[in-house]
Amino acid sequence: MPDYEAALVGPVARATEALARLDERLARSPVREGFIERQHFADAAAALWLEGELVISRTSSCTTPTWRFASRPTSSPARMPSCASAGTDVPARTPRSDERPDLIYDLDWNEEERLTEWQTVFADTREWPLVMRAAILLDAWSDIEVLQHGIWLGQLLVAALLRQEGISANHLASLHLGAKNIPRERRRARNRSDRLLASLDGIHEAALVGLKEHDRLVMAKSQMERRLKQRRTSSKLADLVEFVLSRPIVSTGMIQEVLKVSKQGALNLVGELGLREMTGRGRFRAWGIV
Repeated sequence: MPDYEAALVGPVARATEALARLDERLARSPVREGFIERQHFADAAAALWLEGELVISRTSSCTTPTWRFASRPTSSPARMPSCASAGTDVPARTPRSDERPDLIYDLDWNEEERLTEWQTVFADTREWPLVMRAAILLDAWSDIEVLQHGIWLGQLLVAALLRQEGISANHLASLHLGAKNIPRERRRARNRSDRLLASLDGIHEAALVGLKEHDRLVMAKSQMERRLKQRRTSSKLADLVEFVLSRPIVSTGMIQEVLKVSKQGALNLVGELGLREMTGRGRFRAWGIV
């Protein structure tokens, strides 16, 4: 191992321990599903903040962890994990150069060649410690600039690798969220070892943010459940507790639909539970956990 990489052993161990601790906590957590929903929401927002691209769906978060990292791009869609069939169609490449507007795309950008280069890094690092390998792959994705658009996909691929290899088997690591806490000058440093250290710190931050959010949800669950004491068995307040724990935000319409109550009934339940209004608007209102 080169000397500069030996200096990263400590950060690798720290990030590995934090990721494993979060995953172990989630394995037995009563708020796991709600935690995952919130992390996906926050990670998508962080990706928008980092890359300026909106992440609509995190397909790789589904039950099946398998990911075909080594498959070569072809003219047919690549297969990515899905909850139902272990694969959902996602384009493996951008349209041909004669189909892409040159105002948006660099027509000389060879994504297949760049992806092959990144896959070579993937293959060459198989024997490395997992979290160190993740940092190298994150740096390579950014350095190679594999995709002109959809830069956020690199973090998802690496997060899927961490999940597939078992260190985050119970969740998909929110790597965008962790990277957001690392200053840009560190993430974009000229020195490779500095960038790798920034990536490792980002992975560590992702785990720490997750641990704090998980503890916050557990505490919120406990506090809300205290309000259920001496309630009638027919009360829908317990159902609202479960519902609001499972989503980052809930609207009046969502509560009406799920709990089968009127609009006023939904508002009454929200008031009883003491949820925080998130939008600050009068017409469309949504609530979340304080």
